[in-house]
Amino acid sequence: MPAPPAPTSEEHLLAAVAAGDQTALARLYDLHAPALTRELAADGVPTPTIGTIVHNLFLQLWVAAPRLDPSAGFTTYARRLLEDAAR
Repeated sequence: MPAPPAPTSEEHLLAAVAAGDQTALARLYDLHAPALTRELAADGVPTPTIGTIVHNLFLQLWVAAPRLDPSAGFTTYARRLLEDAAR
């Protein structure tokens, strides 16, 4: 029996991450890490620090995912996590 198709929408990806799907987390990373990296660079974050911030954001997402509402979307959580990291 073939594997079910991988989730594609953000909401489905977040729900899959909440269920422990590492592939869904990797897909979210592939979709959003480049834009996050560009945004942090544009905000003047030092280049060596950007990778750490992005990595930590996805690590925090992985840990918090079971408590999150997937319908809120990735961007909502990413912004909140980035704001918390800036404090």
